[in-house]
Amino acid sequence: MLEKLKQISSNLKSIDVNKLIDDVFNELMPEILDLNLDQLSKGQLNDGELLESYRSASYYEFKRSLGSYKAPNAAADLFVEGNFYRGFRGEVKTDIIEIDSTDSKASGLESKYSSDIYGLQPKNIDYIRKEIIPILQQEIRKQFKI
Repeated sequence: MLEKLKQISSNLKSIDVNKLIDDVFNELMPEILDLNLDQLSKGQLNDGELLESYRSASYYEFKRSLGSYKAPNAAADLFVEGNFYRGFRGEVKTDIIEIDSTDSKASGLESKYSSDIYGLQPKNIDYIRKEIIPILQQEIRKQFKI
């Protein structure tokens, strides 16, 4: 029994918690980015507020004619050709996940709409939190070879 406890203690000490967290969030990154893009496609910032409405009725009609527009109240969705969306990337930092876009229009959109275009709304954060547990369990089992 004591030998088993020593083995468990040794296994626990060998876990690199930072690497474990990085691995889990990197595994979830595609889903995190998809949730962020879904928010934007509905014209929503990371706090759930709507982006400003299109000022031009004709541009709003053009957006609707594309077939992919689903934001309410003529809210901007930051999508025309998709380059901004395709440029989305996320990086796990020490205590945050940094999301941005590599598209050339990104800095202009950030200036116009704020950096709140990036990041998850509380309901999506809660969803990701629930996804973390089974992945953490799987990673720990892998490290303990259980």
